[in-house]
Amino acid sequence: MMVDADGVHIGQDDFPITEVRNLIGNKIIGLSTHSPKQAELAIASGADYIGVGPIFSTQTKENVCNAVGLEYLDYAVENVKIPFIAIGGIKEHNISEIIRRGAKRICLVTEIVGADDIQEKIKRINEKISKESRLLCQDNL
Repeated sequence: MMVDADGVHIGQDDFPITEVRNLIGNKIIGLSTHSPKQAELAIASGADYIGVGPIFSTQTKENVCNAVGLEYLDYAVENVKIPFIAIGGIKEHNISEIIRRGAKRICLVTEIVGADDIQEKIKRINEKISKESRLLCQDNL
């Protein structure tokens, strides 16, 4: 609120979406979710988008929950009608699987910030995303 940000991302242990909405008004609210039930509750509570994960094991932050696996991503692709971001343990070597399963928004943290050459890492990741997107388009013809 102090910087008049466009929105906020909250976790499962933060204030409920309804209380956050009362505080920030008509701004974007995202919520981390770890199960279909949490996704459904987030949507019903008015989340503008959700984080889906952690898909794979991650050490990005302390006290992170166990990996939820690809099954939750599959659920989100088929059932979640608001934007969602696949997150958690996603790396250059496994991003293709995430894309092939239908994720349109993907978050990579340690893979990028921990790279020796961040520009080169991003270039390779973007090339991989472009390649997978082309392959998906060809498969859908």
